[in-house]
Amino acid sequence: MVPASDEAPMQSQELKEVIVQAAGLLEYFKREAEASGQTSREAAERLAQAAELGPRLLRQAADEAFAQVSGNATRAVRDGVQAPLETFERRMLDNDKRIAAATNEFSKAAGRLDALQRRLLLAAGFSALAIALAIAATTVVLWQMKQEIRRNQISVELLRAYNKADVTLCEGRLCARIDPKAKPYGDYLPVAPR
Repeated sequence: MVPASDEAPMQSQELKEVIVQAAGLLEYFKREAEASGQTSREAAERLAQAAELGPRLLRQAADEAFAQVSGNATRAVRDGVQAPLETFERRMLDNDKRIAAATNEFSKAAGRLDALQRRLLLAAGFSALAIALAIAATTVVLWQMKQEIRRNQISVELLRAYNKADVTLCEGRLCARIDPKAKPYGDYLPVAPR
């Protein structure tokens, strides 16, 4: 019985340490996911601004350059630049959509990590409660066993004294040979040894 109680505190301590480590890892992953999501959102905003600003600046520069060129030449250059500008704009919009999708996935992952953290904390709480109840139950059982051992020790001492005394049954009553040399204890006299 004693070896089992020695193992239980060790196992409960190890379980507590594992739970604390798991909670720390979850908190770390949550912070990392939030930071990564924030970085992705900021990058998406900057990319969207660049996507809007880039074609406009190119058109403005082209318009300024075209103002100096004659009408036919201007049309020819504008037609030649228009297709690459539209392609560039489409690619920027596609990249913007991909970044928005990745940011959305990071947000979902952060939400799943939050839910997992809540479940692990709940499980840790229930585990701690179960450990506390097990410790309390073990303490009560050990206290009861200690009381029983004390009662048995008193009985063993009394049986040893009966065994050493010169006593017998006389018609259903206990008879003893008294030690006449022994000092009396109140109304009682010591029994002679066998």
